[in-house]
Amino acid sequence: MPRNGLGLAAIIVAMAGLVFGLVPLTGFIAVILGLTGLALGLAALARVRRRQATNKWTTRIAVLLSAGALALGIWGIAIVFGAFEDLDEGLDCIAEADTSAELDACE
Repeated sequence: MPRNGLGLAAIIVAMAGLVFGLVPLTGFIAVILGLTGLALGLAALARVRRRQATNKWTTRIAVLLSAGALALGIWGIAIVFGAFEDLDEGLDCIAEADTSAELDACE
């Protein structure tokens, strides 16, 4: 009986990665899950090619979902770092403002 566990694990990890990828603050978790799902999916594809497993479509979908989770994770991390950079620039502007006009220009 063919073993289909890697493909199933890959799709479950990939879907969890997609959920975490939807929240920018948890982008790093989505990246980890995306990479894990991708590794499991590629290993499962190798098993399919060696005819040790029969879950070809499940495995392909898992690889695609893992890539999506990885992309969402990277996008979320970029959003968080961009927000912190904007916050840092805004706080520097406020700290350097001497007059109310300079303070209003910081907005």
